[in-house]
Amino acid sequence: DMLCKHRHIVVYLTNKRPHEDRDDYQINQVISILGECLRQLSLEWASLEKNNSLPPVLCHLDLQPQNMILFQLKKDRGKIPTIASVLDWEESCYADPRFEILIICRKVVANREQADLIWEHYAKEIQRFGMSKHSMGPIEPWLKLEAVHSLMSMLLQ
Repeated sequence: DMLCKHRHIVVYLTNKRPHEDRDDYQINQVISILGECLRQLSLEWASLEKNNSLPPVLCHLDLQPQNMILFQLKKDRGKIPTIASVLDWEESCYADPRFEILIICRKVVANREQADLIWEHYAKEIQRFGMSKHSMGPIEPWLKLEAVHSLMSMLLQ
């Protein structure tokens, strides 16, 4: 799961970094804060996951327009284009589909209102596809997880 992966990264960043980097006060502060964020998020997550689990699916994890080849017939001008192909799969993995939706919300849409609309749309689609025992749950914990994920990604670069 994503939280476990990030806890391992915090341990790595704390203990396994090159020796000259371990004395960097600012990086150590960021790592400490991320560790606390993960601890708090784990507590919040434990109560949510009992009731809102979705089966893992293949997620791209960087799905945004520049990673898609789109096409549109002349007769369909003004409509939403069709996705012909998806590129750049190096970050893909099996994950909870809500994380993919959240990344789309953070990277593609302009504001929280639009993100909430996408989240609500997928919640309705889950029910429409007969997955009534599953739920999207609230978006807030996913926003927190994605923020931690983004910070971890930056620290590892």
